Amino acid sequence: MKKTSLVFILFSILGGIFAYQNFFLNKDIKTNDGLLPVKTEANAIYVADQKPGLFITINMINLNKNGYAVIYEDNQGGFGRIIGGTKLLPKGESMGISANLVRPVSDGETLFAVIHEDSGDGIFSPNLDTPLLDDEGNIVFTIFYTDQDVSNIENLKTKFDQPLKGCIVTGCSGQICSDEEVITTCEFLPEYSCYKTARCERQSDGQCGWTETAELKSCLN
Repeated sequence: MKKTSLVFILFSILGGIFAYQNFFLNKDIKTNDGLLPVKTEANAIYVADQKPGLFITINMINLNKNGYAVIYEDNQGGFGRIIGGTKLLPKGESMGISANLVRPVSDGETLFAVIHEDSGDGIFSPNLDTPLLDDEGNIVFTIFYTDQDVSNIENLKTKFDQPLKGCIVTGCSGQICSDEEVITTCEFLPEYSCYKTARCERQSDGQCGWTETAELKSCLN
């Protein structure tokens, strides 16, 4: 088992999250129900509502220094125990990052994704890697929910205050869905014509791709 996972599990068992209680109580924490505006500057994070499971997809995170996206349980509207997080993330924007959990989350839970800085060793430690703050001194976080019937694609498309760069159909035969022009050879395959019935749009991992329709599935078969 990786050292990072051991740190998360040990911290969860010992209830070390309460070491942060005074820190959180003395900061202006803004609850936003998952509608945190996507900023062009660091720091910012967005997580769409998720299906239950053992991992969380961080749709977008922007950092002004190396850090982590850390997942917290809800405790009466505030931060509860840490139940998971990402690997060390580099400065800048990352999309479609997986955060592993120490327990499966069930349907109907409220969770927080909080940005933490890295103290320099590349291993998450709750006592050393504190939450990053915005220019006004607020903890940068977002709220999201677990829902068995959630459509992450729809949430990704509608909850960004500033839309992601649009997806376009590209390639010589219109066979590629991307967020930028792609140059390909002009060899035509019969299945390429099937993609005229598909939707080129942003997927749940934040990348452009084809959304399968009944017509596309029938055509490819």
